Amino acid sequence: MADGLLRQRPVNVLYLRDRNHRALQLSVDSLEGPAPLRLNGGFGLRDSRILVTLPPGAAAAPPAALTTGQGRSLNNDIQQRVAAPSCAAAQPAQRLPPALAARLRAIAGADDFTADEWSGRCSLCGWEGLFRRAHRSERETFACQDCRATLRYRGQAETLLTLLGEGRFATLAALADSGGLDGLAIFEPGISGPLRRWLRQAGHYEQSFHDPALPSGTGRDGLTCQDLMGTAFAAERFDLVVTSDILEHVRRPFAAFAEIRRILKPGGRHVWTVPFGGEPPALMRARVDASGAEDRLLLPAVYHGSGGDGLSLVYTDFGRDIGRLLAEQGLPTRAVRHRLEGDRVVAVTFVSTRAALPEEDLAAAPPGGGPG
Repeated sequence: MADGLLRQRPVNVLYLRDRNHRALQLSVDSLEGPAPLRLNGGFGLRDSRILVTLPPGAAAAPPAALTTGQGRSLNNDIQQRVAAPSCAAAQPAQRLPPALAARLRAIAGADDFTADEWSGRCSLCGWEGLFRRAHRSERETFACQDCRATLRYRGQAETLLTLLGEGRFATLAALADSGGLDGLAIFEPGISGPLRRWLRQAGHYEQSFHDPALPSGTGRDGLTCQDLMGTAFAAERFDLVVTSDILEHVRRPFAAFAEIRRILKPGGRHVWTVPFGGEPPALMRARVDASGAEDRLLLPAVYHGSGGDGLSLVYTDFGRDIGRLLAEQGLPTRAVRHRLEGDRVVAVTFVSTRAALPEEDLAAAPPGGGPG
């Protein structure tokens, strides 16, 4: 978001999620006291003016305490004031009656999922409490109230904990704090997402943005452009590559898989997700013909929200044949299914491992076929 003016209704916490903000003028009315602005865009918040209005009688806090997050925020003017007492008695915030809330959802056309909640612990940050459904797609909801990780991110974190922590850690935070990532080189394309807060504690961590107008390796705003179909990294650079709902937006996904295999060390892993629910199609299908210089739609265009302010075109619908297809590329792949209510699969994390191809085995063999 850039050059914007926004006044926010009263809140306890305002999340500026998965966005990069610049030249923003923001007025926040806090219900209960200093409300941190939680930022998780890699760019952060810059060159902005923020006014936080506290309720009568609230104690002021240092401006630095009003913002949290991993973005590299710079040059902001953050101020706060305490509201004057109101003559009328303050009324506590209340939930809408269920019948009225249901009616409003129906009017808005949003009444297309069943409200649900369950208690648990976040596998990223360790927050414990109620996870509530707020979206039709189950994998995109049940968000943690601290780090905001949705169900699919928590499933990805659970898979990483099994691979890297061997079951010794309950959260990604605990694994990182123990030094369990210190010896790893990790590449996580993109600039948003809750996993970065802990994965960036690896011994070597890379993230990137993508701009089709720029060649891989081009720097901008402290980040590097990388095209997953052809990065600027040396071969066998990383122990782990993590992608979260990215590959469906790549023009030629198998070129990206081949490139990921190239930059992985032998035995290195790619832990990844794509929109893949409980009943995926049997076969992959292309939604867009990207064989030429220009895209040609084969199916009606579908867009997903990107990590920035725009939308990304979906090029591929992934199917159950993906494991066989990747095994033929030297990336044997297994699916880790995340379930709710018994056997109902609501999200899937894939783990691909760089294995040797037959021609690589042959090239590595000693002259004469080995000792004899």
